Amino acid sequence: ERAFSAGADIHENRELADADRERVTALRSDFTWHLATSSKPVIGAINGLCYGGGTVMATSLDFLIGCEKSSFRFLAVNYGQMNATWSLPTMVGWPRVKELLYSGREVFADEAYHMGLINHLVPSEQLIDKTVEIAAGIAKNRAEGVANIKQLLLEHTGLPLEEQFRNEVDGRRGRFAGLSVEDGFKDFLDRKGRKPLAS
Repeated sequence: ERAFSAGADIHENRELADADRERVTALRSDFTWHLATSSKPVIGAINGLCYGGGTVMATSLDFLIGCEKSSFRFLAVNYGQMNATWSLPTMVGWPRVKELLYSGREVFADEAYHMGLINHLVPSEQLIDKTVEIAAGIAKNRAEGVANIKQLLLEHTGLPLEEQFRNEVDGRRGRFAGLSVEDGFKDFLDRKGRKPLAS
């Protein structure tokens, strides 16, 4: 595949009336937000070019798996706009965020991997298998545990460290209230067996 997403079609956008263009932009933004805040992890397999609006969608995902064909460009600055200011900082550090968003330059697979934009870099023929393998590993865990971790991570962005810590403590108390050891560690107990409870 040549591209994961090359972004919006400029020629198509030119032909839209202003009201229609605003409506389409709002739909894209809503879709991206729903991806970012989904209670389930969403992993991106970047099989080629990821440019413009495609980078916004990609950086809204939980994390990315790339291959030698992966490349990224945050193009909004080239036409006087802005994007990914809210999503890219959660993946790479501020100095790199500023460089990528200010310049709009291309980032190839090796650099993307070393800066943390993609979590794993594999040969293109292994890309889907690697992505499915990681997803399957996550799916073995309790769904509510994964969802709660994701929710806290999203809520914590920009908060002071102590507030993040207190939220986690409160979350364990509230979200897992009433969850017995039997419920929480069922898989472990099924494998290892259950010792008789002391009377």
